[in-house]
Amino acid sequence: MNRQWASAAALVALQLVLLLPLYSGWPDTFLQDEAYVVLGARRMLAGEFPYRDWFSYLSPGSYCLSVPWMALLGSGQLGTRTLMVTVSALQGLVVWQLSAPLSLSWRALAWLLWATLGIMEIPILNYHWFSLLWYSLATLTARSWVDGSQRAALATGVLVALAGWTLQSEGLAGVLLLPVIWLFFRPPGLTRALLGLTLASLFLWGPFLPWLPEIWQQSVL
Repeated sequence: MNRQWASAAALVALQLVLLLPLYSGWPDTFLQDEAYVVLGARRMLAGEFPYRDWFSYLSPGSYCLSVPWMALLGSGQLGTRTLMVTVSALQGLVVWQLSAPLSLSWRALAWLLWATLGIMEIPILNYHWFSLLWYSLATLTARSWVDGSQRAALATGVLVALAGWTLQSEGLAGVLLLPVIWLFFRPPGLTRALLGLTLASLFLWGPFLPWLPEIWQQSVL
């Protein structure tokens, strides 16, 4: 266990070292995409609400997850860059765990590809990275579900709901993941996975349901 924690700490530290030169200033590209998340979080901190107070083709999860962080560290360079590093580092740890069946050298390569190519493709606080993190975690728990864990089936459904709450595309991929797993592997627990997906979705989307027509128009159609 201590060795696992040490490995995780080393990967997080290395990710920080790799991103620090890039984040010493504002990125030269994709700032318009970063503005979606940051401005949405700012408006929520000011008491506004997506769908009620502004048009949002994005699912609201990336705003909501950014709000507590930016309430503490602000929505300027410090808050934005530290949150992006955190999301990136967590994604790197998920990649590391997903590649566990491989040899150490291949696991290191998988992580390095994420840390030097994956995140560098869009090196900003992007809504895709929030949703990708939840979807990747869903694939990680799905592996335990296939091995027979009922709790993992429930967790997979919850994580798919979180993926859809943060972006529609990864949410759809997650919804498709559930029947594909069942069709190919037939593990017990599909009902639990669907229950987790349904209950988590109702909980996450509950505050926004009064604006269901706006959600349908802006984030679905």
